[in-house]
Amino acid sequence: MIKMLLLDKQIGATWPDLSTAEALRNFEATPFAARIAATSTYEALRLGSLHNPAAPALHFLPNADPAEAGVVISHAQFFARVTQAANLFTELGVGANEVVSFLLPLVPQSFYALFGAEAAGIANPVNPLLEPTQLAEILRAADAYFESSGRRLTFEYVLLGDLNDAPEHARRLAEILRGRTALLNL
Repeated sequence: MIKMLLLDKQIGATWPDLSTAEALRNFEATPFAARIAATSTYEALRLGSLHNPAAPALHFLPNADPAEAGVVISHAQFFARVTQAANLFTELGVGANEVVSFLLPLVPQSFYALFGAEAAGIANPVNPLLEPTQLAEILRAADAYFESSGRRLTFEYVLLGDLNDAPEHARRLAEILRGRTALLNL
């Protein structure tokens, strides 16, 4: 039998009829824990990977040109990279209640970091297009989290050739993080 929806253990090969209030009540009568097959995003990614490992999970166009073939990352490859990132964060000491902040461009590695950080702890992706004042406000909020919880923050910084890999970038990053109890992962 083909499952209509992998994450719902109750839905079979056809989508349920939810067109009436009674049908909706009957659907909602099943407790969440009895219905949902995954209790985390990581587990949902694992189920997708097991269901169809070779299917595309991401299509990436490095040059933003729809005419080029681009890079296709399968569900199996994607889940393996997410697991690798989660293991790295765990090895670096990230625990369930610790925050991993990262400022990354929209590339496949960003998604590995996002879901890996979420599997190991708390992911805090920061939009790289924000203004400096907005970035500073996010850092202040992260500092407040550290001060209230005592939990160390982890910052992810990806070096991209000719974009942010010069010594001046390292100095600016060190300036931003100076005085913070944090782990920097390059």
